[in-house]
Amino acid sequence: MKKYCFISLFCILSITAQATHMVGGSINMTILSKTTTTITYEIAVSLILDEVTLTGTNGSMPGNYDPSIVLTMFGLSSKSRVNSFTLLPGPIRTSVIYNNAACAVQRNLRFSEALYRTTQTFQIAQYTDPLGYRLVWERCCRTSSITNIGDRVGGMLYLIIPPFEKNGQPFYNNSPTFTLPNGEYICLGKLFKMDFSAVDADGDELRYSMADPLAGYATSNGPTPASVYRDSYPIVPWLAGYSATNSIPGKPALRVDSKLGLLTVVANQEGLFVFSVKCEEYRNGVKIGETRRDFQLPVVDCPKQTPPFPVVADKIDIPIASNIVVCPGVSALLKVPDSPDWAHQWQVNGDNIKDATSSELTVNEPGKYTVIRSFSKLCSSDTTSRTITVVAKPVAAAKINAPKKQFCDSDTLKLSSNAPATAASLWKTSAASLGTKPQLPVTEAGKYFLTLTYTDGCMSTDSVTLGVWPKPDIKITASTNALCDFDSTLLKATTATGYQYVWLKNDVPISNKTTSQLYTKTPGEYKVQAIDANQCKNVSDSWLIRSSRTNVLMDSIPTICDGSKELVKLKVSPEGGVFSGKGINGNSFDPSVLTPGRYEITYTFTNKDNCRNVAKRIGAIDSQPIIVFPNPVLRISPGQSVALQNTVSPANVSYSWLPPLTLDDPKKAIPLARPTDNTSYELTITTANGCQAKSRISVLFGNLPFVPDAFSPNDDGQNDRWEMSNASLFPSLQVKIYDRWGQCIFKSDGYSLPWDGLYEDKKVAPGAYAYSIVYGGDMPGEIRGTVWVFY
Repeated sequence: MKKYCFISLFCILSITAQATHMVGGSINMTILSKTTTTITYEIAVSLILDEVTLTGTNGSMPGNYDPSIVLTMFGLSSKSRVNSFTLLPGPIRTSVIYNNAACAVQRNLRFSEALYRTTQTFQIAQYTDPLGYRLVWERCCRTSSITNIGDRVGGMLYLIIPPFEKNGQPFYNNSPTFTLPNGEYICLGKLFKMDFSAVDADGDELRYSMADPLAGYATSNGPTPASVYRDSYPIVPWLAGYSATNSIPGKPALRVDSKLGLLTVVANQEGLFVFSVKCEEYRNGVKIGETRRDFQLPVVDCPKQTPPFPVVADKIDIPIASNIVVCPGVSALLKVPDSPDWAHQWQVNGDNIKDATSSELTVNEPGKYTVIRSFSKLCSSDTTSRTITVVAKPVAAAKINAPKKQFCDSDTLKLSSNAPATAASLWKTSAASLGTKPQLPVTEAGKYFLTLTYTDGCMSTDSVTLGVWPKPDIKITASTNALCDFDSTLLKATTATGYQYVWLKNDVPISNKTTSQLYTKTPGEYKVQAIDANQCKNVSDSWLIRSSRTNVLMDSIPTICDGSKELVKLKVSPEGGVFSGKGINGNSFDPSVLTPGRYEITYTFTNKDNCRNVAKRIGAIDSQPIIVFPNPVLRISPGQSVALQNTVSPANVSYSWLPPLTLDDPKKAIPLARPTDNTSYELTITTANGCQAKSRISVLFGNLPFVPDAFSPNDDGQNDRWEMSNASLFPSLQVKIYDRWGQCIFKSDGYSLPWDGLYEDKKVAPGAYAYSIVYGGDMPGEIRGTVWVFY
């Protein structure tokens, strides 16, 4: 149920104490936002001003109303000032609308509303008064022409609000919202009604009662008293015979409905009367707030002449009995007969409609409509039409269900209709129809309309404006499209704030690759998906990475025997590359500069993408077999046998002795020889790779020289020389002796003068000395050994 409560002071206030322009006012607090720790309010003061006393009868005097208002806030429990607020006026004042314009002009009635506002945020923890708070504004003075109170009486506005916190929890409350009243006056002896209620945004219960207007502590000498806490405030000085319950005398006197806030009176005395209505706010049966509304109304002896009763008709002049049923969003025309002698004022729900003063009214909102008719040039009683109730047909308003108002380019957004079974949908833009299905797929930005047409003919329209976010701008750049063996390349994606990335190879996402750069070692077709801050997605064009591999071939290299001087030509495909490695001579392998072993040969070919492709082969130089005989000449007696022993028996070789006839096995490493005459044997050792070594050993019949392994050249006459028995039998005998550094210190052809241990006429140091003995003549071979020198 609608509840109204409007506080107004018929107090005429200004910068000076003598100003008499204020007719009424109210204090209002409305929640703008709230959290668990703060509440933000708009605090407003509505002042009803008398434009005649404010600017003069002819409207020529400058405005002299207050440039600002200071409200003071007191704690009801602490009885102390807790805050104050300065409110500033808005740039526009709203005029009060009179039902009877002719009478308003004749009686010089011109009221307007000025609104003063401020926004304040309250920290709940700082406002802990358990009884709540009172906001107060005092000012002097009321007009001197009031009938029922004395002259130069002050007045005050106040608002009591509950605590900001109850039971440890925030307590949120909006004070009642006050409305601008219609311009009214009371005709003597005629029933007068006036709505004095207000709407409470929280749905709290409002209770109304007649009360004494408050004078406050403002005086003509002190128009703005000090802002200090008061337990109570003085009431106005009633003149004899007047009181709160008899502020406007009559049968009945002025009274207010406690629930509806409706004022009624049948006045029996002319004059200008001040009265007050107290409004108390209850929640769950508990009082939480209070305010008052002072006001003044004139009682005049209205002329008995009245204009004809206005009969409201529709657009085809058919009188309307009581109700009109219209489709939502469709207007209806209300009209009454017109004449230059008549003035009209239309009302809705008892409130005058601004500028609705013609004989016709177009309505498109439900409500209770009346029209008041008065004479246009004569102040007299007016007449009010029968109430016409405009009712909207109970059809559901069209509603477009849009998952979101902004979507990504190239995406599809599905709009859906709330059409019931009794209505058909029509989708369209301002330029074209888009179909009648319940859902509409949308891919472009723009404004879209939905019209529901019901079976009873009613139509309802809704619209939605959609925006499109552009797709992320995403591209791939890289230094090359070719990938060399064992190399990597860096792919870079377009960077922008808020982008997220998903890399794909051959259209398959690469896991854990979510940055703007990607290193890759493998060829393939690469793309990157960018996701921007709006979750819009776009995939780049492909960047193809190909393998720049040249199949390089190099023929195998045959094993080369140690000592070979022949260059080995290296064969490769394709030609034009570079060889590297030990023994490389241009495009050939030169084994003559190397010792036996295995050598890696590398061939590097650089293709048109500057990629190097490599082939490798091993060039092997096999050692020649080494044959060492401990004694190249063997001497035996006739009929004896001797083993042709050599000191080297390498693996994976074959042996061949010539001549084979006097040998037990010419293929053995150490065969047994039984010659019948002096014989020279040749041994050939062949490796698996075909490398060969040859040597000879002789077997003679007779005595060979005896080679001692030590002597002592100390001049004692015993073993002073290195003597060899039978040396004279070998005139071609060659002897060489070496020191430990390999230097030859003795040499002789024949051994007629044995070594005496001297070198350069000095005795050599004691120790071991290597020797070499070659028999010469028809005795091939060489004897090697060691002789010790002692002193």
